[in-house]
Amino acid sequence: MSIPTTMRALQQLSANGPHDMRLVSDQRVPRPARGEVLIRVAAAGVNFADISRSYGTFLNGPEPPFVAGFEAAGEVVAVGEAVVSLRV
Repeated sequence: MSIPTTMRALQQLSANGPHDMRLVSDQRVPRPARGEVLIRVAAAGVNFADISRSYGTFLNGPEPPFVAGFEAAGEVVAVGEAVVSLRV
């Protein structure tokens, strides 16, 4: 299975809340680092932690702009070094 170079994503542009979030279709697909996996997302959810991050109130959260989202379900399409319990 080939992995595309870009993906759709929700990008948070500021710490002013979810109204400053936009859907982008040209976000670079990340490569999994050591201990990480790459998932082709089939379903995603938005929860309280996502809203907290959008306002900049999530402890040790990222600075905008960032790709939003904590929850997802899908298929593992790549694994990083040292991943032993999951596979493509």
